[in-house]
Amino acid sequence: MDTYSVAPLLALLAPVLGAAGTAALRDRPPARELCGVVAGLAQLAIIATMVPTVLDGGTLSFTISTFLPEAAIGLRVDALGVVLAGTSSVLWILTTVYSMGYLGTGPDRALARFHVYFGLTMAVTMGVAFSVNLLTLYLFYEALTIITYPLVTHTRTAEAAQGGKRYLSYQ
Repeated sequence: MDTYSVAPLLALLAPVLGAAGTAALRDRPPARELCGVVAGLAQLAIIATMVPTVLDGGTLSFTISTFLPEAAIGLRVDALGVVLAGTSSVLWILTTVYSMGYLGTGPDRALARFHVYFGLTMAVTMGVAFSVNLLTLYLFYEALTIITYPLVTHTRTAEAAQGGKRYLSYQ
């Protein structure tokens, strides 16, 4: 049974809101990093609300756009998607907490930029996990490539720029 639900969209939007909070609080560490943790917990809670439907053999879906009858852009949550999304969400929370110790929580704006793009990466990862079809998967996967580029070139050194060029050439 396929149920129309905004829950998949909310799971995708939680990290976007966390990234916006991080950007707004860019000069106020560790509050900016806390936005990522709170968004991760919110995302995990949203994913948890999807589990009963999936365990009953159902799916949840949300259509973003239908520009051709057979080519919709949308989200669909099934058993594999909820496992991937839940795992990604837990790892996002743990990685955000770890990065606070590893990268620090100082006033460096590069850290704020890192956490903003890390949150956006999680949003796009939810899109990959919940893709309804190959077109949606392709669009979210390409977005993932673009969104993660600033993470690769985070330090903005010549070496990071070279690594970024290599990263894009592999895509």
